[in-house]
Amino acid sequence: MSIVRRAPTVYLDGADLTLAKLIVKYAKSNPGASFSAKAGDTHSLGLLFTEDELFAAFRLMAIATGINRLEDMGRWLGKGGHLVSLEDGGLRVEMPDDVRKAVEAYERRRPKSSLFNSGGFFTTQPEPKDWTGYRIPILMSFGQGRYFEAPRGSSRWLFFERWPTMLDGGGLARLLRGYDEAIKEYWGVGADHIIHFLTALATLIHHSSPKIAALENEGAFEIEPPIPFEQKIGFAFGLARKGFLRFPRKSLVKDIGRVRTVLAQDSETGERLGEEFIDAFAFQADRADLVDTAVAAGTPFLHSSTDDYIYIDILLLLDFLASVLEGGKQWYASQHGDRFVLDLKRWLDLEAPGSVIDARLPVRLENGSMSDVDLLVRQPGGLLVVECKAYSKSHDFMIGAPDAVMKRRGLIREAVGQAERIATAYSRLLGEQRSAPPEEKRITAVVCTPSVEFLRPLEEHGMMSEKIPRVMTPEELLEIVTER
Repeated sequence: MSIVRRAPTVYLDGADLTLAKLIVKYAKSNPGASFSAKAGDTHSLGLLFTEDELFAAFRLMAIATGINRLEDMGRWLGKGGHLVSLEDGGLRVEMPDDVRKAVEAYERRRPKSSLFNSGGFFTTQPEPKDWTGYRIPILMSFGQGRYFEAPRGSSRWLFFERWPTMLDGGGLARLLRGYDEAIKEYWGVGADHIIHFLTALATLIHHSSPKIAALENEGAFEIEPPIPFEQKIGFAFGLARKGFLRFPRKSLVKDIGRVRTVLAQDSETGERLGEEFIDAFAFQADRADLVDTAVAAGTPFLHSSTDDYIYIDILLLLDFLASVLEGGKQWYASQHGDRFVLDLKRWLDLEAPGSVIDARLPVRLENGSMSDVDLLVRQPGGLLVVECKAYSKSHDFMIGAPDAVMKRRGLIREAVGQAERIATAYSRLLGEQRSAPPEEKRITAVVCTPSVEFLRPLEEHGMMSEKIPRVMTPEELLEIVTER
């Protein structure tokens, strides 16, 4: 990983996650090929490798890129694309406009794509003065790269393709807490552990990196005491090149505990949350066979080394957060349906008090059989009859197998039909109550699922707004309920 991450980003063409999974799944540990050194507070890693091993790393990059492209093609094919052979022997997926639009809408609504721009959670970042007490460390891309003078006036220029910075984490905290119970069941730790660890890590990275001076067409680093500039620029340059950090486990836990956050007002609490986060998410070699390179779950974010060091892969943080959410969402599929209903009600009660009117409300259908309204929710201008469905997603669906995609779409059509029958029954019941306000007689049936569902077209079952369909996720439901 240390070798391939130093290559220009264009070589991987977005296959960073695939490469990381291939390495943790198939690579064998060789403790004799590396050595550690410490100078003051700086920990360094040295590598010993042959020319053959260097070229093997390049081949692995090519393999990861090829696999990533094939998997992307497979997902497009499963959702309605057609494979076309090119004159030069290559292949491409040709898609009708409706397929392209449907897949693009599906991808926009998936956890990784929507982490920072969807559902009212990750809209435009607030001004720093309005930030919450939560932070997210990220690596900001410079596209084709950019030179910075380090420090200003030194005539020493360093090339960066990305730069460590941070974003406000208030939206992430809100979203994670919506799935807190499921995340705890699936991963063993909850939202507080994740939020504290990321906030503390972002703070440590921020204080260990030099400040970029604002110039017209160039960039330069300001010298900021008390940490020596060379130590700061070395830290930031290494993180920007490799995309990951490396700490002795004990030092990492202690440093995470030193940062005071909303969730940890003392070092003991901070260290405990950090330790439990590491225990839950540090990848262990004996789990390598369980890694599936084709699905989102299980992103290797933390790694334990043979000499008790912890590697933190900042470059894969968004993939990691998406996999945490996806794991929590998928956990609901393994439970009795009531669990998803109750957790969704709890979240709506917390984030939109008074929006849930009733849960598990019995109604008689037109054919005389009994059913119930999972959730009856108030929205501006009417009521929502929410049918909650927590279907599991098969491996075949996740890799884009056409039959699995068709089967899944059939389940969703059935769920929409069920929701409409229940809404009709409730509407009839409400019509018998003359005292009901007029706005409460405007009933809309919706289906809520933990994960995004593929709809072709997006408006296949109707729309609640320009971007949110009637088959929606909890985040989208909350946005509909709280819109003004």
